[in-house]
Amino acid sequence: MRRLVFVTFVSSLLVMLVFMQKGNILTGEAAFSFHQGDLFLTNSNVTIIEGRFDINGSIIVEENATLILRNAILNFTQVKSYQFSMTFQNPANGNPHFIVENATISSSNYALQISCRESLISLNNLTTPQGVFIFPMSSNVSMLDSHIAHMNAGDSTVNMSNSSIREFQAYASSNVDMFNCTILSRLRAQENSRVDILNSTISVGADVVQYIYSTSCSITDLQPGFVNYWNLMTNHSIAFCGLVANLTLRNTLVDGWSFNLNELSNVTITNCKIRCTWVEDSSVLSVYDSSFEFCGSFDNSKTIAYDSFASGAFRAFQNARIWLINSTSTEVEALGESEVYVYWYLDVHVVDSIGQDVPSANVTATYPNATVADWRLTDASGWTRLTLMEKMINATGEYPVGNYTIEVTYETHSEHTAVNMTGNKQVTIPEFPSFLIVSLFMIATLLAVIAYKRKTFSH
Repeated sequence: MRRLVFVTFVSSLLVMLVFMQKGNILTGEAAFSFHQGDLFLTNSNVTIIEGRFDINGSIIVEENATLILRNAILNFTQVKSYQFSMTFQNPANGNPHFIVENATISSSNYALQISCRESLISLNNLTTPQGVFIFPMSSNVSMLDSHIAHMNAGDSTVNMSNSSIREFQAYASSNVDMFNCTILSRLRAQENSRVDILNSTISVGADVVQYIYSTSCSITDLQPGFVNYWNLMTNHSIAFCGLVANLTLRNTLVDGWSFNLNELSNVTITNCKIRCTWVEDSSVLSVYDSSFEFCGSFDNSKTIAYDSFASGAFRAFQNARIWLINSTSTEVEALGESEVYVYWYLDVHVVDSIGQDVPSANVTATYPNATVADWRLTDASGWTRLTLMEKMINATGEYPVGNYTIEVTYETHSEHTAVNMTGNKQVTIPEFPSFLIVSLFMIATLLAVIAYKRKTFSH
């Protein structure tokens, strides 16, 4: 009996000793399944949450504390967006740690922010629904076999593999490596970030957005499809005077490309199929022979589109200006103080009275107020092309130019006609004196003079 009491006593001491050695390790499943109010972790506290854990509050992890989600469902019982949050901050004697080993984070279908500053984050088999946003800042993130909704990484190192993510943004000198991943909606690369994507997929309906700041570059022949290798700095003409993210795609399927021009950028896009462009600040975008889903100009920017098409809209905001030259879309809109100018081509053919081409004829188009709109000389085949505005669009309505007067002059001869530019048009300006008739008349006159002189001398 005494031996049994002694063994029980020793066993109790050992159990107490184990708990004392564990110190501040808290296991969520053993301790509670519901937490009322905020949960604070500080110092070197290590908290493990297993199973289902509902919390009616926020989780704050500071200093060198660690939160581990292991085979867990962490549910924030929110009744509105951003009511609660997860925050990792204020490192001391180490860094806050966030470790996931097979877990789901839900937020009652409301938006939730997970903010990680100067933290160490390891996410293995994490699932988050749409509306849960992870914001690492100056942090180190490792993610494997996970399916998350949103991550915005600023000045952070991110290594992601065998995972899918709806939206990812890299900014403020982040370093990002993605291997065998899927982007479901949008990838944004901006500022001095380095983003390297290998053996991955930008899904149907998703796009890669390259941000450009105060930089001049020329982008050509960019189309959706499988990319063996693409990098803006090496694939295209670029002059550095600002910031461009070092985005590299290798062995990756890209469904859409988009560009965001900022500050004083000057970009030319030729023969490309682009999802969207946003032209901001005082940037200038020139587009040739390309197609878009949407093209928006903001602030004091300028967009000039030649022979291009938008399946969505060309839209101007604030004080922006858009010139559409033989370019169309399903919608054209000008908001605020912005203006959109719609231009078309007028091809003019100048011929004489018997249909011969008249080269080097002067073709001039004048507005209804008699000021010159455009002028050109005809080429060797008698043709020239003028670019003339049909209308100006602003927030108050559309303002057509009306009839242009097209005047053609050659030496002492002149002809004119009126044209209303409601689309691309061709006109033929005829009835100039025939060069052949003039030549024959000159020859006949010369022969008559010679014959007259011979007759006079013979007498």
